[in-house]
Amino acid sequence: MIREEEYGGRVNTVFNWNVSDSFALNNTGSAFVTDRRTSLEKTGAVKTKITNRISGKVSFNLKHDTDVPLESVKTSTETKATLLYSF
Repeated sequence: MIREEEYGGRVNTVFNWNVSDSFALNNTGSAFVTDRRTSLEKTGAVKTKITNRISGKVSFNLKHDTDVPLESVKTSTETKATLLYSF
Protein backbone atom coordinates (compact mmCIF):
# COMPACT_ATOMS: atom_id res chain seq x y z
CA MET A 1 0.00 0.00 0.00
CA ILE A 2 1.31 3.44 -1.00
CA ARG A 3 0.58 6.23 1.43
CA GLU A 4 1.18 9.89 0.68
CA GLU A 5 0.92 12.63 3.24
CA GLU A 6 0.71 16.32 2.55
CA TYR A 7 0.33 19.08 5.11
CA GLY A 8 -1.05 22.49 4.37
CA GLY A 9 -3.06 25.46 5.47
CA ARG A 10 -5.66 27.84 4.10
CA VAL A 11 -6.28 31.54 4.77
CA ASN A 12 -9.21 33.61 3.48
CA THR A 13 -9.77 37.36 3.62
CA VAL A 14 -12.88 39.46 2.98
CA PHE A 15 -13.02 43.25 2.99
CA ASN A 16 -16.16 45.23 2.15
CA TRP A 17 -16.36 48.98 2.54
CA ASN A 18 -19.46 50.98 1.66
CA VAL A 19 -17.82 54.37 1.24
CA SER A 20 -21.20 55.99 0.60
CA ASP A 21 -24.71 55.00 -0.50
CA SER A 22 -23.52 54.99 -4.10
CA PHE A 23 -19.91 53.75 -3.88
CA ALA A 24 -18.44 50.50 -2.49
CA LEU A 25 -15.10 48.67 -2.48
CA ASN A 26 -14.85 44.88 -2.19
CA ASN A 27 -11.76 42.73 -1.83
CA THR A 28 -11.53 38.97 -1.27
CA GLY A 29 -8.55 36.69 -1.22
CA SER A 30 -7.46 33.17 -0.40
CA ALA A 31 -4.19 31.33 -0.06
CA PHE A 32 -3.72 27.57 0.08
CA VAL A 33 -0.17 26.48 0.90
CA THR A 34 1.21 22.96 1.22
CA ASP A 35 4.68 21.50 1.18
CA ARG A 36 4.18 20.76 -2.56
CA ARG A 37 2.22 23.71 -3.96
CA THR A 38 0.88 27.20 -3.41
CA SER A 39 -2.41 28.49 -4.75
CA LEU A 40 -3.43 32.15 -4.45
CA GLU A 41 -6.58 33.98 -5.57
CA LYS A 42 -7.43 37.66 -5.18
CA THR A 43 -10.43 39.68 -6.40
CA GLY A 44 -10.93 43.41 -6.07
CA ALA A 45 -14.02 45.33 -7.18
CA VAL A 46 -15.37 48.87 -7.28
CA LYS A 47 -19.15 49.34 -7.43
CA THR A 48 -20.84 52.67 -8.05
CA LYS A 49 -24.34 53.95 -8.56
CA ILE A 50 -24.19 56.38 -11.50
CA THR A 51 -27.85 57.44 -11.55
CA ASN A 52 -31.05 56.15 -9.95
CA ARG A 53 -31.31 53.55 -12.72
CA ILE A 54 -27.72 52.95 -13.84
CA SER A 55 -24.93 51.36 -11.81
CA GLY A 56 -21.53 49.98 -12.73
CA LYS A 57 -18.88 47.61 -11.46
CA VAL A 58 -15.24 47.06 -12.39
CA SER A 59 -13.40 44.04 -10.99
CA PHE A 60 -9.98 42.43 -11.26
CA ASN A 61 -9.23 38.77 -10.50
CA LEU A 62 -5.79 37.22 -10.12
CA LYS A 63 -5.09 33.47 -9.78
CA HIS A 64 -1.67 31.92 -9.21
CA ASP A 65 -0.81 28.24 -8.82
CA THR A 66 2.69 26.78 -8.57
CA ASP A 67 1.61 23.23 -9.52
CA VAL A 68 0.47 23.40 -13.15
CA PRO A 69 1.26 21.35 -16.28
CA LEU A 70 4.52 22.24 -18.07
CA GLU A 71 2.99 24.25 -20.93
CA SER A 72 0.57 26.19 -18.70
CA VAL A 73 0.94 29.63 -17.19
CA LYS A 74 1.14 29.88 -13.41
CA THR A 75 -0.65 33.21 -13.15
CA SER A 76 -3.86 34.28 -14.86
CA THR A 77 -5.73 37.57 -14.64
CA GLU A 78 -9.22 38.69 -15.57
CA THR A 79 -10.72 42.17 -15.73
CA LYS A 80 -14.48 42.76 -15.95
CA ALA A 81 -16.62 45.86 -16.46
CA THR A 82 -20.37 45.63 -15.92
CA LEU A 83 -23.10 48.20 -16.56
CA LEU A 84 -26.55 47.54 -15.05
CA TYR A 85 -29.83 49.27 -15.93
CA SER A 86 -32.73 48.90 -13.47
CA PHE A 87 -36.31 49.15 -14.71
